[in-house]
Order: sequence, then structure tokens, then C-alpha cells
Amino acid sequence: MCVYKIAKYLLFAFNFCFWLAGAATLGVAIWVLVDDDISDVVEVADISIYTGSYVLIVAGAVMLIVGFAGCCGAIKESTCLLGLYTVCLFAIFALEVGAAIWAFLEFNTLQEGIDQALNETTTKTNINNDDSYQTFQQNFKCCGTTTLCGGFDPSALYVNCECTDSDKSVCGVPSKAQLDDCPNYTTTQKIYLTPCNDALYDFVDDNMLLLAGVALGIGLAELLGMVIAMCLCCKIKDKGDI
Repeated sequence: MCVYKIAKYLLFAFNFCFWLAGAATLGVAIWVLVDDDISDVVEVADISIYTGSYVLIVAGAVMLIVGFAGCCGAIKESTCLLGLYTVCLFAIFALEVGAAIWAFLEFNTLQEGIDQALNETTTKTNINNDDSYQTFQQNFKCCGTTTLCGGFDPSALYVNCECTDSDKSVCGVPSKAQLDDCPNYTTTQKIYLTPCNDALYDFVDDNMLLLAGVALGIGLAELLGMVIAMCLCCKIKDKGDI
């Protein structure tokens, strides 16, 4: 009986945390939609991240509902609610595994995709005439596309790449080696020293690792929740409270 009560309230606590995770997912999705820096990245690189945000909003709402059902099923000792909760949790877990596999397979082509997106963007409109791209350069402390001089009108290079940062690895007069792909476009002004494809790739890479860590934690918690829910269902049936 003591173990049964522990499992019951443990499941309730887990689902309350799951409900909070759903609220956090909604918050992240809304943040992605309204954040100006991410908006600049999306507009510059033609990344369909907004679609992913809407998916996260739906996922967050589903997590809120499932978490609420799990809490009610545990407190009310309802095998119907607990069974429905377990099925929904398994479906969510399966979708997350599928998404993780897809992301892992596509991750190796991320650099190529970013390079292509930036080159296509600046081919349509060079950086000199693209205010969004210039804002992107300042926000990400970068310059050009795949090279420091890429994407500019040759008659006026490094537009809005000027900087005043004290970190010499980020800002300074580019060396001959750093302008190896731009031999005829040297400059004596201080500019950001990182090509924008590298800056954008690092940004996505850093956030991908964070997302992977969060997803792993949620996945393990979901497995634990399914095990506890099934054990609780069996115990309730043994008591005859169906």
C-alpha cells in the first residue's frame, strides 16, 4: 500500500512537471516568433523556423493536456485516464525519436545549407542594399557571406561591418590570411573578422546542443512516466477499482 501511494503521488508530481514542460515549450515557441534577432536570421537565410515554432506551440498545448490527464488519472485512480495518458505519452515519445533521427541525419548538411542560403540571399539583393542583412551582421558580429568580402557590391565592400569591440579575435583589421579569398579587396578599417556563414552555423550548433539535451531529459522522463502509469494501472485493477 505504501509503494502504491508513492507511485500514485510520484506520477502526479511527474505529470505536474510534464505540464510545466508544456508551458515552457509554449514559451520557447512564442519567444522564437517574437525575437528580433531570430527574425533577422530567418529573413536572411530563408530558414523555415517559423513552421517549427507553430509545431512547438501545438506540442506544448498537447503536453499541457496530457499532463493534466495524467494528474487527474493518478489522483482519481482511473485506469481509463491512465491508459489514455500512456498511449498519448508513447505517441509523443515516438514522434520525438523520429524527429531526433531526422535532425541527426540532416545535421551534417547544415553547413552546406547555410552557405547556399546566404549566397542565394545576397545574389538576389547585395548586402549594400539589404538593411536586414546589415542588421544581421551587427547582431551576429560577422561580415559577408562565406567570405568576408562575399555578397557586397565590389565598388563598396564591408558595408556595416565596422566594429569597435576590444576582442581582437572578433574585431580588427583583417590580415592577409583572413582575406585569402579576397586578394583584391584589402581594407585598413576595423571590421568583424568572422564570415557570416560561420557565425550562423555556430549559433545553430550551440542551440542544437541545448535542444538535444532538453529533448533527452524529456524523453527519459516520459519513459519513466509510462512505466509508473502502467504499474499504477495494474495495481488499481488488482484492487478492483476499475
